[in-house]
Amino acid sequence: MAYTTVAAVKKILQTAESDTSLDAEITDALPTGDAYVFNLLKADGLAVPTPVPQSVSDAAAHFDAWMVRRRRDPTGAEAFYVEATRLLEAYAKAEIEPYVGSA
Repeated sequence: MAYTTVAAVKKILQTAESDTSLDAEITDALPTGDAYVFNLLKADGLAVPTPVPQSVSDAAAHFDAWMVRRRRDPTGAEAFYVEATRLLEAYAKAEIEPYVGSA
């Protein structure tokens, strides 16, 4: 199950849903974005639950947008990566239980 959709990525890229010029490229990026999210969460000892939380879905969509945009505009694409990382870090921080005995 994909963490996000082509439509969500198109919205981030500010591409009309009716514009199909990037559909194949976005579709190809979805599994890679999902794997990236999965591995980053796994490194924190977390897994992606079902249903996928909105913040995880948004992070995956931003990672996908980053992958699509960086082929044409590596510098401009960085904003998508930064936002994806911010969203995923916020989710991970909220999910990680505090260490027992810590203040």
